[in-house]
Amino acid sequence: MRVYFRVLFPSTGEMRSEFELAAPTGEQAQKLAKMYEFEGEIVISGYGGPDFLIAGALEAWVQNLCFDAVARTCAGEPSSILNFNGPGRVEVVPDGDTVRMQTDAGEAAVFPRDELAAELVACGVRFLHWAREQKAQDAGYCGNLDYIEGFLGPAKAALERRTK
Repeated sequence: MRVYFRVLFPSTGEMRSEFELAAPTGEQAQKLAKMYEFEGEIVISGYGGPDFLIAGALEAWVQNLCFDAVARTCAGEPSSILNFNGPGRVEVVPDGDTVRMQTDAGEAAVFPRDELAAELVACGVRFLHWAREQKAQDAGYCGNLDYIEGFLGPAKAALERRTK
């Protein structure tokens, strides 16, 4: 299983994966630095089904799905996450060693809980690092990333409890 993010370039409608943007071109870096927030997708792939895509503001998804929902899921609690930049929500429901995710649009998938949790946290950490590089000159944006990073500690602690 692999969880990664993709960023939307609104002027062209193109989506670029975090891997394609690891070293953005000069033009891409300029566009990224000017973005208010990063719209895109969290992609869950390689679990035996079609890619599961969650679109919207990546900052909100990292905070609420990659970090907060992981802490809750590892504790056996469900999460209902509102899409901040569009209609609908994602339901995350743990059931034993699995997690069921479902969108209001009807997409649904079941994932192995521990593997999904670890992959979500890793994706969120990569996003924070990448976003800080792109927006290094934007103190307000980096302050928002600091707030989001506050949700990382509980997610990491929950993962550690699961592996003991």
